Amino acid sequence: MLALSKADIETWTVIGTRTYFATGIHDHSSVLTTFGAGPFVAGHTHYVLSRIGSRSVPVAPGDTDRVLFGLKAGLADTLLCTPSFAQYLANRLEKSEADPAAMQLTHIVTGGEPGGGIPAIRDHIESVLGATVTEVMGIGDIAPSLFGECPQQEGMHFCGDGHVWAELVNPDSREPMMIEAGAVGELVYTHLTREAMPVVRFLSGDIARIERSPCECGRNSFRMRIIGRRDDMFIVRGVNVYPSAILAVVGRFRPRVTGRARVIRTTADVSVQPPVPIEVEVPDGSRSDAGLTQEIETAIHSALTFRARVALVPEKAFGESGYKTRLTVERP
Repeated sequence: MLALSKADIETWTVIGTRTYFATGIHDHSSVLTTFGAGPFVAGHTHYVLSRIGSRSVPVAPGDTDRVLFGLKAGLADTLLCTPSFAQYLANRLEKSEADPAAMQLTHIVTGGEPGGGIPAIRDHIESVLGATVTEVMGIGDIAPSLFGECPQQEGMHFCGDGHVWAELVNPDSREPMMIEAGAVGELVYTHLTREAMPVVRFLSGDIARIERSPCECGRNSFRMRIIGRRDDMFIVRGVNVYPSAILAVVGRFRPRVTGRARVIRTTADVSVQPPVPIEVEVPDGSRSDAGLTQEIETAIHSALTFRARVALVPEKAFGESGYKTRLTVERP
């Protein structure tokens, strides 16, 4: 059980306020949030929005109809959700609404999983919904919100200065790396001010690429993009592969695909023999398209240097994205 003191909760709130303020959520914002309101990490987001002074419109995770009602009724100008849910909304409204961008929605803040920073996913959401997409990221063992992307949309700013010490290490050797533009490594955190259960050099499992700093917004903390999770990574003939990289390739084939995809793993082994099974979601009613399958397989091989075996799966069979979309599924 995670232990926190009253001072630790205040620290979480300070860092979270910096994070969401950085994205452009200010006291004039009206935020429809799909994050859970329980007593732990996601629930703390509601407290942060209150500290900022914005209006919070909470909707339970997975309640798509209420989300759509709130957005169409003009109850919010900002949506807080996972990128896969934002992508699902874009796909759904693209088919059902003559002008999905007519809503008062102007800003979508994504978090909880990779995807909001992938160009193909971000461009799709923005083009359909007419809203700017930025990202936030946290980690429950350290702080629910730790990074926030400003409207420049060039990576998430570290917002934990003074409370959390961040490092970058080689994911394999765990040797320290310089936090400088272009570096790719695993993020490591140490608490500086936490009173209850502080951690030292906590390996996050998040693989980040450091972006250039300082930013035109005036913040001088380092910026980064998450490119994958160490525990999601698999190896194909010596090449490290992150499922989020596959999403970036699949997204190029919209509108023939929805943009969602998942890797099918038959064992828990890190090393995977090609061809790697990948399911790609296509709009319901799409005709069988062997040419599309071949095109995606060729694009994956060209970009990621491994052979894939792609299966096209209709939306209904793929399943809704009520909150997060699992990028890797194990099947015997």
